[in-house]
Amino acid sequence: MLGAFAGYLGVTLSSVREGLPTGPLIVLSAFSLFLLSFLFSPRRGVLASLLAYRRFRHRVHLRQGLLAIARAEPIFDGLTLALLRRHGHLRRDGVATPSGQAEARDAEHEERLWALYRERYPEDALQQEHSGLTPIARALSPDAVMALEGQLSPAGQEGQR
Repeated sequence: MLGAFAGYLGVTLSSVREGLPTGPLIVLSAFSLFLLSFLFSPRRGVLASLLAYRRFRHRVHLRQGLLAIARAEPIFDGLTLALLRRHGHLRRDGVATPSGQAEARDAEHEERLWALYRERYPEDALQQEHSGLTPIARALSPDAVMALEGQLSPAGQEGQR
């Protein structure tokens, strides 16, 4: 369909003014359609890829910032600081808000669960696509999460650090 449309567009453009060559205008029309689809395709276009990369990068920075808050580590990265402030996890003076502290505790707990899962089930963990951003409840069954929660005792938490 795109080829037929490019042919129609090239013929139409060449008929607008005398002396315009039909063949090259068809090729230019086809190239223009290709370029538009290459740039703006919703799934694999350049713009969609850049937006997906930006979202992923923001998620990573936000997660790492929350983990830094939970571990009382300093945060120096400007993007991480800006995202934590934008989400209400960090005040302007660099102190974590109550909601930021709660989110940081949740992120740290989730990391401990993932670490325990990787330790106890290394073969299964290799098959899981874990980038530190997927909630464990979304990746594993509720029974598996409850089993991990049961294995994550206060004494076990000390050994995880």
